Amino acid sequence: MDLNFLRPCFLGPQAENAELLEQLLLELVRDHCFWRRNFHSDDAPAVPPGAAHDPEYAEFASRMIKELRSLGAELKRAVPFYSPRYVGHMSADLLLPAFIARVMTTLYNPNNVSEEAAPITLEKELEVGEQLARMFGMECDDRREPCAWGHLTSGGTVANYEALWNLRSVKLYPLALAAAVRRTELDFGPVGPLAKPLTDYKDVELVHFTIQQVIELRNAIALRVRDLCDAAGTRAFSQAVRDRRIETLGTAEFFREHVSVTPPRVLVPASAHYSWEKGMKVLGLGTASLVPVAVDDPMRLDPPDLARTLQTDVDEAVATAIP
Repeated sequence: MDLNFLRPCFLGPQAENAELLEQLLLELVRDHCFWRRNFHSDDAPAVPPGAAHDPEYAEFASRMIKELRSLGAELKRAVPFYSPRYVGHMSADLLLPAFIARVMTTLYNPNNVSEEAAPITLEKELEVGEQLARMFGMECDDRREPCAWGHLTSGGTVANYEALWNLRSVKLYPLALAAAVRRTELDFGPVGPLAKPLTDYKDVELVHFTIQQVIELRNAIALRVRDLCDAAGTRAFSQAVRDRRIETLGTAEFFREHVSVTPPRVLVPASAHYSWEKGMKVLGLGTASLVPVAVDDPMRLDPPDLARTLQTDVDEAVATAIP
């Protein structure tokens, strides 16, 4: 198999592509500096031309250079992930285009919290999300339902935290919604998969809505609130929902209010990363609710053991159900 296409992708174990890296970094830094110089070039410079001759400037610059060189020396004791002689960990050499793009983007210091703060990188983030969704065969056309959506995280651990957080929030949302309807005494008529008033649903029915059903329920209620309530009523209902959500009440109080609903159990393969345990701790769900499922020799999930585990959970739920 011809792997020549990989040769410019890494700096190389002997820094074989050092010249390419230096060339690109210098070009990109100069281009960024050109952008800064030409953005309202009539403004007075914040750093005056003679600043470099100031003793305090020189002292700080000298100390900064010393500290950075010292850090560089210390980092030489790092694990040589870049070398093919070292394959004892999941880490490896950095992709050259990814590293350069990161350095370049850091100079622009975007904050993907909103489109106003990061119009370009937020667009790139959504583009990457669509690429990943298509890779897994998911629908990305926002005119069709369900449409995939996502965002980038700092790594797999945070991604697992968010997966648990979002799933917990979505699955338990109908309970908060029904509680808000009872408190505000609004009549939305028949809704949801069983086509009956929300206050007629039992908690165990509400918590077993699918994710798509929860989304459809939320959208339906939002439309009816808009039709039935004025601006003040809409705000009051929205606040009533927030007041009854698990994010507001906390895990203990939420399940005290809904005694017929047991805290969720999370099934993971026995080979699951330890971040799942940390995630259960962070969300207050407890590691005792993390249920390992057997894997086979190639570390694939064992379907028969998964079926047995699910059946055990169903049997326990039936046995402990409150009439």
